[in-house]
Amino acid sequence: MLSKTLLTLFFLAGIAPLFSGAQAAVPGQMPAQVTSEKPAPPAQDYSREAFTIERYSTRISAENDGTGTREITAELKMLAEAGVKTFAVLTFTYTSANEVVDIDYVRVRKSDGTSSRPRATTFRTCPAK
Repeated sequence: MLSKTLLTLFFLAGIAPLFSGAQAAVPGQMPAQVTSEKPAPPAQDYSREAFTIERYSTRISAENDGTGTREITAELKMLAEAGVKTFAVLTFTYTSANEVVDIDYVRVRKSDGTSSRPRATTFRTCPAK
């Protein structure tokens, strides 16, 4: 029974290339390489967007005493006036019962290479109820 099973497996292995569309190997001839590489997707065009997020990261650390910090770092690129209006006032929502918002640093880099720091009045904290 075992030899009949092995013979069937060898037979199926021998005819499998005929059904799969692959070419059988011929002695002395290099087999054709079949690649399944997909072409790279076209680059997305963001020129019509108001802004793009260049970098965004969140770092959370927890201490043994139950305290912790959450640090959010973002780099946005404004592509239109609508993007500037969207981020004219930065809003941070938090739970006032157990969270405190500290804004360490905000910088605006202009297209001419200069940078400025916005006034503190452009930040709004919104404690959740």
